[in-house]
Amino acid sequence: MGASGWTAYWRQVFRRAVRDTWRLFHSKLATGVTMALITPCLIAWFAWDLGLAYPLPVFLAAVICTALTMVLLFFFISVGAAPYRLAREETARRVAVESECETLRALSQTAERRARIKVGLGELFAQGEAVPVGDKQAAEAWGHLTHDFVLNAFGSTEATLFLSSAGMTFYGDGTETSTVRNWMMGRLQRLGSLIERADQLSLQPASQA
Repeated sequence: MGASGWTAYWRQVFRRAVRDTWRLFHSKLATGVTMALITPCLIAWFAWDLGLAYPLPVFLAAVICTALTMVLLFFFISVGAAPYRLAREETARRVAVESECETLRALSQTAERRARIKVGLGELFAQGEAVPVGDKQAAEAWGHLTHDFVLNAFGSTEATLFLSSAGMTFYGDGTETSTVRNWMMGRLQRLGSLIERADQLSLQPASQA
């Protein structure tokens, strides 16, 4: 993975960590508010017991510092867990596609198989649009999944066409991010065209799909 690939990966990790932090803080909001108030109150009680002054500005500052500490704690926990969660989600998507391919192999009714295939193609198209711009690892993973699905559904000709950029014109600045973006645009264009033609194409026999 090149430098831009690592940058895109850690950008994805950061976005996921921010999203998970918000969800975690939101789900633990009552607990967070309670902790943010209890800790300064305990400090104030000890200060009062020792005969020390504990003015309101100091109390409010303690509340804010406690809340920020909790947010940072949630964030660092999310950063540590984000790579595992992203890998787990990628594995789950691959398993789902492979399972769908197995289901298609088992279906004998052409109409039912075609309907399932079109649903699968639509889901893959949505997943492709969600791939972060310039993320080479995510783009390649999606491309492999989609190619395998098309191969099982329509055969090698359509699978090869899906990966081909023949007849397409792209513009970019020569960077890896630009190259990956153009590659994804081409694959989504091929997939969109395949979805439009899906009803007219011959399906792979169930025993060979």
